[in-house]
Amino acid sequence: MKEKIRKVIKNIFGTKNNIFLKLSFSSLISGTLFLMFSVQAKEQNNPQAYLIFTYISAFFLGLWLSLIKDNNSVRLLLKELLRLFIFFGILTFSLDFCINSSINFYGLKLISGSIFSALGLISCSFYLTSKFVDILIFFKKTFKQIKEKLFNSVQPATSKTKALIENITAFLISVAGLGVAIKAIIEPLINMFK
Repeated sequence: MKEKIRKVIKNIFGTKNNIFLKLSFSSLISGTLFLMFSVQAKEQNNPQAYLIFTYISAFFLGLWLSLIKDNNSVRLLLKELLRLFIFFGILTFSLDFCINSSINFYGLKLISGSIFSALGLISCSFYLTSKFVDILIFFKKTFKQIKEKLFNSVQPATSKTKALIENITAFLISVAGLGVAIKAIIEPLINMFK
């Protein structure tokens, strides 16, 4: 079954290696784009588009958070997504109690609700902190790979300098090309909303 899925992905996208890593980066890019679209819709006083784009952005960024770890199976991905939705649900109910509902309760209901919301907030804070640490580890690995690609060479010292300059130039051209591509995608979409 895995090979059939990989074959379908290979036929559609032209790749079958590092699928989860590529899905992670594409989720981050899509979530960021929809976040920018939601800000644009809010500035234009379009509440329906603002809500829809915010939800789509939250979904993609949640998917990105779930893919930060080295999950190489769909089962682990679904388990991480389920964990993410559960903790964000707990966070929503805990914050709602603390901000809105706590003013209507007195006595034992207020004490028990406060205790449950405190437990919910501490568990969600622990989960979000662990995700933040996973993000830092992910970026550390990424920058380490970039550093190794740019600076490691088995050539003599004069060739190392030349190879370093070539690698840095190639890296900067790639980053500039990605920026131009993102700008080319975003500009027509933003102009559509004006």
